[in-house]
Amino acid sequence: MQTHDVDVLVVGAGPMGATTAVALAKYGVRVRMVNRYNWTANSPRAHITNQRAVEVLRDLGVEQDARREATPWEWMGDTLFTTSFAGPEIARLRTWGTGEKRVGDYLQGSPCTMLDLPQNKMEPLLVKHAATNGAELSFNTEYLGHVQDDDGVTVTLKEVGSGRQYDVRAKYLVGADGAKSKVMDDAGLVVEGQLARAATAYVLFRADLSRYVAHRPSILYWIVTSNAAFGEIGMGLLRAVEPWTQWIAGWGFDMKNGEPDFSPEEILRKVRILVGDPELEIEVDSTSVWYVNQAHAPVYSKGRVFCGGDAVHRHPPSSGLGSNTCMQDAFN
Repeated sequence: MQTHDVDVLVVGAGPMGATTAVALAKYGVRVRMVNRYNWTANSPRAHITNQRAVEVLRDLGVEQDARREATPWEWMGDTLFTTSFAGPEIARLRTWGTGEKRVGDYLQGSPCTMLDLPQNKMEPLLVKHAATNGAELSFNTEYLGHVQDDDGVTVTLKEVGSGRQYDVRAKYLVGADGAKSKVMDDAGLVVEGQLARAATAYVLFRADLSRYVAHRPSILYWIVTSNAAFGEIGMGLLRAVEPWTQWIAGWGFDMKNGEPDFSPEEILRKVRILVGDPELEIEVDSTSVWYVNQAHAPVYSKGRVFCGGDAVHRHPPSSGLGSNTCMQDAFN
């Protein structure tokens, strides 16, 4: 009789993988989650958590912990378009149901309100709840490949530190290993659509900007002025990560010209323009670039191998679907 080390092996510890591990463990399924890195998300990344995703968190017993870490719905405000953070407002978009015309629709549509929970706060919560419910977690463990048959899947893993390779037998394999999914490639699944259609530069920085948001708090500000027309989208962005002292400044850049200039002088110049304060001093936490993708896989599974999250669908961030659909993939 065939024996299995686990019922389900999950590759990846992002929103899709960690939610899968929480759900399966909570329902009594033997699940092991592996992650090639020794950390969860190390930057804010995705943040808007919509009502359907919060319903998933509630069902899995994670909602209250998430609310303690998140920016609450009533602080999220509207999407604002201004000439600078300190400058005049041009327009506002009632984005998240906080306006008086839609608030009733949102409250009637779900027992859960939205949250703004950056991914580097969300993932540790999900991993903690997965472990608490009995999931086996293996960080610094790299997926190398798999072979499936009628009875299960044999997965080859490697300990990153020692280089030791070994096999794990599972009834099912879940590929939640992101936009460069090796599980998906090994299963022969393909993605259709447009990759790297645009590029964005991000600077995560600290500065107390509360004096500029007291009269119009929001987590998202688009800066529309010729002075802030960096790159191809023609606007700059300021996003609140920790209201109102940690922020992301973002702007597009032309990929044909290579990587953006992240020198301290250029960062400070651009952030001062976006904020509208020529004397502003900031503390830079990190810089990064990312690329806008719009693609999906027509087929998500093959035999006993199932893929989800960014492995099979990659959304432009303006839709706010990224981590939300990843979590709902897992729940489904």
